[in-house]
Amino acid sequence: MKKAAEDLNMSATLKDDNLPGTFEQSLESLEGIVRELERGQLSLEDSLKQFSQATTHLRYCYSALETAQRRVALLKDVKANGEPVLEDVEDLRFVKPYPNGTS
Repeated sequence: MKKAAEDLNMSATLKDDNLPGTFEQSLESLEGIVRELERGQLSLEDSLKQFSQATTHLRYCYSALETAQRRVALLKDVKANGEPVLEDVEDLRFVKPYPNGTS
């Protein structure tokens, strides 16, 4: 039960130099990349680089949303004194965008 409570307080960030620190920053970056790609002014090589970054941001956002969904599902009830009743879940860590360390 204590582990689940600690996990509820975890930060919604991944420690990766290629990703922004929060879901919101990653989503903003993804939206900017999409706008740039839609303009069609990039070279093929630059478009491919941007596409690669977009997929990394997209995976990060999906992972953050999945983790948030798990965190919400953990709260089972609230006691009369306002204390939350939590369900113990073993693993609430983010899934890395590229589990094998490849891109």
